[in-house]
Amino acid sequence: MNDLTASLVAKIKDSGLKPTAQRLDILEYLHTTENFQSVEQIYDNLYREYKVFSKATIYATLDAFVLAGLVNRFFGKHGEARIDYIVDDSAYFLCVDCGNINRVKVNCLDADIDKSKVEVQSSLLTYWGICEDCKVKL
Repeated sequence: MNDLTASLVAKIKDSGLKPTAQRLDILEYLHTTENFQSVEQIYDNLYREYKVFSKATIYATLDAFVLAGLVNRFFGKHGEARIDYIVDDSAYFLCVDCGNINRVKVNCLDADIDKSKVEVQSSLLTYWGICEDCKVKL
């Protein structure tokens, strides 16, 4: 088992999920993919490589990953779900014109939450607006 695989197995276990072979394959694929892919793209690429995935497995696994805080799910301009492996505490910018999604760094994000009363497990900050390319076209 290489370092990446061991790290991903630990992430899956730490999230409370069982690290099955299919979950590991899906998370490894998402970890090594740079762009925000649709469920259909994820299915097509994994099916091409492994030939063992059903769409139902992909959907169920991604739902579990979202709930476990391993991936983020966004709904683009046309309602299509896009998936991103959570790398760090980055925020996201979604262009309402072209549908592009980009990670953006945030200098400081501190919520007024009484941590003695709640346990924050994850957070997601998303900006919606017009991206640089679309703004030039206006």
